[in-house]
Amino acid sequence: MAIIKKGHVSGTVGPVVFYHAYGVDIVRSRPECVKPRSLKQLAQQMKMKLTMCFLYGIRDIVKISFQSNKPYVNGHIMARSAILKTSFIGTYPNLSLNYPEIVLSGSSERIIQSITASYNGETLDLKLQFKPRWKENKYSLLIVQQADEEDQSTYKHGPFSPCINDHYHLTLCHRSYHRENQSFWVMLYDPLHAYIYGSCYLELSIHDTVPRTFSYNDDLD
Repeated sequence: MAIIKKGHVSGTVGPVVFYHAYGVDIVRSRPECVKPRSLKQLAQQMKMKLTMCFLYGIRDIVKISFQSNKPYVNGHIMARSAILKTSFIGTYPNLSLNYPEIVLSGSSERIIQSITASYNGETLDLKLQFKPRWKENKYSLLIVQQADEEDQSTYKHGPFSPCINDHYHLTLCHRSYHRENQSFWVMLYDPLHAYIYGSCYLELSIHDTVPRTFSYNDDLD
């Protein structure tokens, strides 16, 4: 049975299947027989599931942080493709996301030069040094926190103006997952130009006795 929803037909009618993807209505024939999936297909299916679960909570961010001039290709599709290509470790059925390899922005321009961070399980303390392109603009700080494959939170702080200096300090009381190690992605968002600069990855532990400094100077011109 097929149904019409929001002007698009979805479902099966006899030997054909109707569905809508990437802004296009598609009709294809139903397969005559379904073969058992190979290990490669099962691995790809698992990667897709892990990727979609990861992106679900940050779908509004990647719609802006990944931009494409191609029709019917949005930021979510580009983010999914980027993760599927490079961001996994292990072999099926023991696949997992490789967080340090995940990039949450399509921009190669990182205006954050360094981050000094500490984390005690309940608060995240960040000191940023950055080089903004437009000092007259205001920026917001976007933070994605990932405890594991099931727990994720996002934060937005600001807007703030970098015209005073090129340093920014904040202490963020965030959701506590009671886990020793946490992954964070930090990005600067320019609301005037609807643009998110390159993401910066942090991995912190409650056992770090002193703040850690992460440098991103190698990514700057």
